[in-house]
Amino acid sequence: MNQQLFFSFNQQARLSKSDIVVGEFNKPLVDFLFSNHDWLNGVCYIYGDVGVGKSFISRIFIKEKQGIAVSMQDINSLEKIEKIVAQYKFILLEDIHNKTQADEINIFNLYNTAVAEQSRLILTSQKSLEDMAIALPDLRSRLGAAMIFKINNPDEPALKAIFFKMLSDRQLNVSLEVMDYFLKRIHRDCFTLGKLVAKIEDFTMQQKKTLNLSTVKNIDIDSL
Repeated sequence: MNQQLFFSFNQQARLSKSDIVVGEFNKPLVDFLFSNHDWLNGVCYIYGDVGVGKSFISRIFIKEKQGIAVSMQDINSLEKIEKIVAQYKFILLEDIHNKTQADEINIFNLYNTAVAEQSRLILTSQKSLEDMAIALPDLRSRLGAAMIFKINNPDEPALKAIFFKMLSDRQLNVSLEVMDYFLKRIHRDCFTLGKLVAKIEDFTMQQKKTLNLSTVKNIDIDSL
């Protein structure tokens, strides 16, 4: 019987720049955020599909800069916005594609206040500006002046590295053969990988054994 090669994983995942898997799909954004490039008007707009790493990269950056991630509820008045901008120089507002029309004035005020106070604002979305309905013309104009980055789904080397990282974060031992088995059979994006890793974790906890090529078919990948 051939001996399988297994990875040995750290017991706890970190949250730092070194945990970001960098490939062609995200390198321009990572270089921009972590290499002290000029921000022009101080706003960065990041868009891409679910699971490509928008939140992961942005939150690591915000953490390293001792900034804050805010929600729509946090910025529902000018008074709240001014307090946030006065306290933090780096601010993240995620998933603005979920905004309501009423939210637009608050995003507009956050944008203007951050720029006026020379703070740095990161906005994330699943939609490009062209594909997002924006009723407030001034907001669309402001967003168009931001530094805009699209993150695509990762290529194969990056996808395998991300798979490895996700397994490592959950302290799961999986062979190279098993990893290749799954990558040939699933939709190749980070969101699907995340769901797969959760299934692998459930299997190993319930069966109390390591997943291998003889048991890999017990993982239902059709529902991913």
